[in-house]
Amino acid sequence: MKRSVILLMCAICIFVSGCSGGGETSDADVPKQIDIDLSEMSNVLAYSQISSILDSPDDYLDKTIRINGQYLASFFEETDSYYHFVVVADSSLCCQYYLEFKLSGESAYPNDYPEENANIEVVGVFARYDELGETFYHLLVDEISVL
Repeated sequence: MKRSVILLMCAICIFVSGCSGGGETSDADVPKQIDIDLSEMSNVLAYSQISSILDSPDDYLDKTIRINGQYLASFFEETDSYYHFVVVADSSLCCQYYLEFKLSGESAYPNDYPEENANIEVVGVFARYDELGETFYHLLVDEISVL
């Protein structure tokens, strides 16, 4: 008897959930799944997590990461390119990690980037790239939010 009641309740739940909504959804309606949210962590935890990411970067490939910190741009003459970083300091502000990010699609510095030292938040997919015979890692982001 108990089993039939449970089965009936499950069937009702499936029927009701299948009937709700009625509209189509697009990818824009679905929030981006965040695998690692550093923005919700204390400075100590965020600093520790970034240390882990940079020590074992291949473990984090294709993970979506949200991070906030200070914006820094740096020009490298050898590649004639600007590189962009989120700077996260530890709680004592004596040590910092620089996590590189790149805007996906077409972008130009300085027009598509915030002012130097602005507090920013980015959400991006952690990826690997090769340049000048070496492997580097960065976040591929769709947009930068100034906090």
